[in-house]
Amino acid sequence: MRDMDKSNRGYLTNDKVYNVMQAQLEVQKQLFKTRRIMFVLLALVVILALANLGTSFAAASLAKDTTNNKNEELSNKQTGEALSTQSTNDDIEMQRTNSIGEDGRRKLCSKADGDRACETDSFLSIDWRTCRRMVKHCKRGNNVSLGRTWPNGETTRFNVCPYTGTFRKWSTS
Repeated sequence: MRDMDKSNRGYLTNDKVYNVMQAQLEVQKQLFKTRRIMFVLLALVVILALANLGTSFAAASLAKDTTNNKNEELSNKQTGEALSTQSTNDDIEMQRTNSIGEDGRRKLCSKADGDRACETDSFLSIDWRTCRRMVKHCKRGNNVSLGRTWPNGETTRFNVCPYTGTFRKWSTS
């Protein structure tokens, strides 16, 4: 204020006080305008951050090829087939069957029924669904073994894929 009193009278004229008040009001208006712009830009940044986060979650969800099924297993989104993240082993039991009938069905071979042809014209087989499952597991790189349980309770397993060329024999009693 003393710098504004150039005539050294000890007071300011009304015009100078009025100019000081006008300058103060102008500074205050600029401050409010700047503050308003700052809050608008802050709100815009928050909205854009949330939109970016939502887009990221949507992209991640759409890019995933896997999901959890009702059994809490990792499964393919399109086929619903259970997947494995580690090497798994699928044991498939073969059945002794007689020759295939005219209707395309196999007759299970059982000596308890008095069917003695089991010794000569029977063979080990698996049904076509199990065979398709076995091929899928082999293509995925899983271990698949075919097994046969003998009448004495011992089980013989043969690795189909990956092929090891060995039989494993153990008792399941």
